[in-house]
Amino acid sequence: MKTEKHHCTPISLGGFDWEENIMVVSVADHKAIHSKMNVNYNKIRSFRRKTNHIVNRNSQAYIRLLKDLHLDFYKNVHKLPMRLQNKMRDCVRDTTKRIIKENGLDLRTPDNNADLFKWIKSYHYSLLIR
Repeated sequence: MKTEKHHCTPISLGGFDWEENIMVVSVADHKAIHSKMNVNYNKIRSFRRKTNHIVNRNSQAYIRLLKDLHLDFYKNVHKLPMRLQNKMRDCVRDTTKRIIKENGLDLRTPDNNADLFKWIKSYHYSLLIR
């Protein structure tokens, strides 16, 4: 079976190019993810225009806009098979844990198998306080 690498949180949406943010999926699964989960190009452009001048990427304004963009992206995750939803959650979880570890944060996180959106909230909070 041919596989491809997929960024769980796309680089274009402020995601990291870390192994924790990359999952290996079949070609068919990769197409399914991209067909069901996307953000309107105009929203991405608007985000970039609004945040281009922000030097501090930990600012509340930047994180608020990033959060809105991520929630728009992940809102259709429920349309994917559960195994892919779990992989997406695991990527966000592991990326959050890396941010916490690399920045020496003392941050309470959700249970490992908690809902994806709980992990997204923790992800944004860890970005804000790092």
